[in-house]
Amino acid sequence: MLSKPATSLLRRLIGWTVVIALSGFLISRLNPDWRWEQVPFHSLIEGVGGFVALVVAYLLLKSPVLSRSLPEYIWVACALVGMGTLDLFHAGLYPGRQFIWFHSLSNFVGGLLFALVWLPARFSNIAVTIRLPLVVFCGAAAIAIFTLSLPQALPAMKDSVDFSDIARFLNVTGGVGFIVAAIHFMRVATSNTFRFAPVLANHCLLFGLSGLLFEFSVLWDAVWWEWHLLRLAAYGFILYFFYLSYICERNRYEGELRKLSQAVEANGEGVMITDMNGTIEYVNPAFTDITGYSVAELIGNNPRLLKSDAQDPKFYEQLWSTISSGRMWNGLLIDRKKDGSFYPARIAISPITGESGEITHYVAMQSDMTEYRKLEDQFRQAQKMESLGTLVGGIAHDFNNMLAAIDGNLFLASRYVEDPVALQDRLSNIQQLSGKAANMVQQLLTYARKDVVRMQPVSLRDVLQSGSKLADSLIPDNIVYDFQVCTEELVVNADATQLQQLFINLINNACHAVSRVAEPKLVCSLESVTADEVWLSKHPNLQTRQLAHFSIEDNGCGISRSNLDKIIEPFFTTKSAGEGTGLGLSMVYGSVQRHGGVFEVESEQGAGSTFHVYLPLMAVPVSGQGEDEAAVLSDVCGNGELILLVDDQEELLETNAYVLESMNYRVLTARNGEEALQCYCREKDRIALVLTDIVMPKMSGVKLMEAIWEMDNRVPAILVSGYDKLNDPLPMGQQARVRVIGKTNMVMELGGVIHILLADGKYDKPL
Repeated sequence: MLSKPATSLLRRLIGWTVVIALSGFLISRLNPDWRWEQVPFHSLIEGVGGFVALVVAYLLLKSPVLSRSLPEYIWVACALVGMGTLDLFHAGLYPGRQFIWFHSLSNFVGGLLFALVWLPARFSNIAVTIRLPLVVFCGAAAIAIFTLSLPQALPAMKDSVDFSDIARFLNVTGGVGFIVAAIHFMRVATSNTFRFAPVLANHCLLFGLSGLLFEFSVLWDAVWWEWHLLRLAAYGFILYFFYLSYICERNRYEGELRKLSQAVEANGEGVMITDMNGTIEYVNPAFTDITGYSVAELIGNNPRLLKSDAQDPKFYEQLWSTISSGRMWNGLLIDRKKDGSFYPARIAISPITGESGEITHYVAMQSDMTEYRKLEDQFRQAQKMESLGTLVGGIAHDFNNMLAAIDGNLFLASRYVEDPVALQDRLSNIQQLSGKAANMVQQLLTYARKDVVRMQPVSLRDVLQSGSKLADSLIPDNIVYDFQVCTEELVVNADATQLQQLFINLINNACHAVSRVAEPKLVCSLESVTADEVWLSKHPNLQTRQLAHFSIEDNGCGISRSNLDKIIEPFFTTKSAGEGTGLGLSMVYGSVQRHGGVFEVESEQGAGSTFHVYLPLMAVPVSGQGEDEAAVLSDVCGNGELILLVDDQEELLETNAYVLESMNYRVLTARNGEEALQCYCREKDRIALVLTDIVMPKMSGVKLMEAIWEMDNRVPAILVSGYDKLNDPLPMGQQARVRVIGKTNMVMELGGVIHILLADGKYDKPL
């Protein structure tokens, strides 16, 4: 059924058609001998009709809205171009052989091309058909020129009274073609898929009738003028509706374009458009807010203005290779603002193609990920604290064992005062136990460190071995734990703390998985592997075949198929309330992605799981640290130099003073930074080195040294920390005169560190 607007339109068109047809019919019947030979008026009708045909064809070809709404538009445009061209030549001639030939050929070509709308849609979309209107125009013009040049080559188009059989054949055949096309458009109109179908159906119907009426007409009679009026009406109707639609659609299109432009301008994400060579042509306000550059500074420039050199050149080569091949690229990179500061950005770049499919521009959308990274760091730290909470129980158990062993050795040492050999054995045991406790504290501090990610070459073997020692406190005694590592270092570009956290998360997850198994077992293995083509094709982001692979296998409950794809989603967990937050595997996946690796899971419900981590190997070995020079020189004694010792803990102050005196140093003590500064002011000509705690009330160790260096910037210093990093940065230019050591194992390092600093920065001080 036709829609109501289509039905109303069709009724009006049919009404006008009937009025025109009846008028001509009545005139020809009431006065059969009537003739009106009016060449100028005829030329006007045909000229206007030809011009209208070309205008409608132009609207069809140039309006993407009209052409999209009419799949067969290419054949309609071809027909109108051919008819319009021939009718314009026809309009400029006086009656004769060429006069009738141009009209008949116009009708024949138009009907034939209009009938092609019955062809399947795929013939309308092939690339060749796009050029058909131009071919038709050139062909029609060529025929016209040939006709005007060689009129004698034309067949006879009229005898003494009637038109010739060739003329009738061309017009009637064209009329039949128009009727066939009209049937097609009526069929389309009934399916309500194209709102211009009634207009085109009426157009073809009028032209079809004019072609058939040619059979019953003679030159200049009423029927002759009747089908001329039908053709003129057909052109008028189609021009009116198509031009009106063109204007309406153009206004709508401009409105949508304006709305889209406003949406881009108001978008919170940065939008940049460049030409195919990368020259910036447009940026929205959000882009200028993110980068700090003004529109004038960006337009005409190249996006390399934002390049931070944080990415390898191969990264940009791969990016350009992707977008220049017509594919979209998206990912994370570090860009640089106008003020020189770096910021993380998520960028999506898409190519824009022209009508023929070639790339003309690129559009990039950029989001500043700074706040997201802060939230991600908080997210990671929260998960780390969750793991630490789990570790505390096991570590407390180990610490109690160590304290009990130290207490026992102290008791035995008091019994062996008269036996130096046995006494030395007990003291050695105490020293070993305190060293183990200190190492455990250091591992905890490293694991809990809240710091920026530092990507550098590290030995994955050493990182996992350190993590495994920490995990020993996490794994219950009833679980069999097998740690298998290769002998190679397996150097990767990574942040050691994140890798250690990743390892602990996987171990923690595996412990939960085997908690209800009769004979629980965990197996951790590390090896180097070479990826094959099939595996690499599944992970195109990998840049190398040489990979470090470590896996953690458990014989626990396994993961169901329905949950296997969900385990890396934040806050997804199958554990009971209070047993986990669902952050662990999500953080593992994010960390592996950040390191350019691959995270895979193999699992079968009831048969255990295996978690695989693949990281790209580096060809560069970890820079060898060699033997620590301070450790080598740990037994070196002093020459009576005066050391200012500062600590707010009375016990440590007294113990360390005895240690320094045993190394042949003289000691001046102070219990806080302010007292130490007063002591230095009194004895600054004699003090050779300052040994100070970092965290103290009133004045920190760093602030103390800043005040001392204002008086004498040559004074060496040892800063002692119970943590793994400084809270306050050291002044520029003083790093060479400062050593930061931990309170754990401090006594073993102290002699060597003092000797190095006094030797490197030695200057005369009176003893």
